[in-house]
Amino acid sequence: NKAVVYWNRDLCEVRIHSLIDGGQDFVCQFDFASLCSFYDALPNDDERILKYHDLVRLSDLSPIEREQFLQHVRRRTNVPLTVLRKGLVNRGAVLTHHEMGEEYLESIERPMYTDGVFWRASNDSPIWTSYADEKCIADIGGKFKEQNYCKKTPEYRGILVSAQSQAFVEAYFGKAPVGVACGPRFYSLQGDELIDEPLTKDHRQRFTLECEIDDRPPERFLAFAYECFEGTDAAQLDRLQELFGVTITGIGHQFQKAFFLFGPGASGKSTMLSILCSFVPEDFIAATPPNLWGRAYESASIAGMRLIAVGEGESVMLGEAFKSYTGGDRQSARQPAGRVFTHRPSATVVINANGFPHLSESSIAMIRRLEALLFPNSRAMSGKPLTRNLAEQIIAAEQGRILHWALGGARRVLKQNGYTPSVQHDEYIDTWKRRANPVVAFVEEYLEPSDGAKLKRSDVYPYFQMWAIREDLDEIPPKGEVFEKLEE
Repeated sequence: NKAVVYWNRDLCEVRIHSLIDGGQDFVCQFDFASLCSFYDALPNDDERILKYHDLVRLSDLSPIEREQFLQHVRRRTNVPLTVLRKGLVNRGAVLTHHEMGEEYLESIERPMYTDGVFWRASNDSPIWTSYADEKCIADIGGKFKEQNYCKKTPEYRGILVSAQSQAFVEAYFGKAPVGVACGPRFYSLQGDELIDEPLTKDHRQRFTLECEIDDRPPERFLAFAYECFEGTDAAQLDRLQELFGVTITGIGHQFQKAFFLFGPGASGKSTMLSILCSFVPEDFIAATPPNLWGRAYESASIAGMRLIAVGEGESVMLGEAFKSYTGGDRQSARQPAGRVFTHRPSATVVINANGFPHLSESSIAMIRRLEALLFPNSRAMSGKPLTRNLAEQIIAAEQGRILHWALGGARRVLKQNGYTPSVQHDEYIDTWKRRANPVVAFVEEYLEPSDGAKLKRSDVYPYFQMWAIREDLDEIPPKGEVFEKLEE
């Protein structure tokens, strides 16, 4: 009752007005400990009393003490750090890149950073949406324009890199529940059951399909598939169902395979691929060929994708980059003018091909990554008329039915931990392997062990040439390459 503590706005000071000794004013001086104690003693309902963000400016606190005090205030008042720090910025406090990065994260509701991009969701908006680096840099430049260390583009990028490091989560979407989002619902595969539940951000979905699941059979689609696979074994349709299922649910990368749709022109490959692509938004489909995956910028183009769909694959080379990606290895990438980042493979790989793509090797590690779907029936060769816009017609009429059918394929793959075996697949892959390394095939078919008989070195290559002509090889390797592979 002998003094009043108040905030002098003109002098920007905390003062004590004494009710005795002639009513003199005294300036308050605080160290860190007494500052916190004084703050805790303030009545919450007295607006004349010092505000939390003004207190910090009066004290001669180090950056660490200032941060400790802000945490102290936040615990007591539940006021977000963003609001607390805004008081500091408005009063000339100098923030480091780390502090500005943290404040920026608070201002966009604490996103997480994965696959080279910021992602944000909430229970009100459960679909995770991305923030492009360019937008982040523009936001940072505007938000911290009064700060000493936020004046030029390199400084904006430095703040962004700090924010990215603080929010980094590896392979976040690769650990999502197995299922598909349709509108406000999530359909998850749990054993043999399809569970329908409200979609939340914990489902880690980056897009939702607009169609509704329909458990009726997709009759027109299946008729088209039967025509494509006529003359092949029954497993081809099961494997197609499994391919659709793992792509839609986002688990295709877990099985370390790439699907190759083989067949002549007008055999339905492209139409089938278009129908598959209708279940994945364009932002999550890449068309980068495998021979480019080892380059930093091209690797960034496939980061976080759900589907890699390559239209003409017979001219590509499948090498170390293909083997690394399908094998699930961590990939290094870089956005143009951006930072280097790493990502985990997340896409189902589907490649259309009229003939065999080139293999850099025919090792077991390479061959086991190849899955073949055969489309042997060409309408152009048989004289049957082509149906224009067939994919669009099937999608419009039966997308919900195809979705339900595809989820049955995903369920089967999970249950048997792999794709359905196919005799024709095995035969086709064996032929591909022989063409990739004809010397191995020549030795296995043409030569046999002998205790005493010998074959002259000068006779080996002519025999190999005759064998290669009989096998109709596209290209006969030169003599030096043949002997080098024989020695291996």
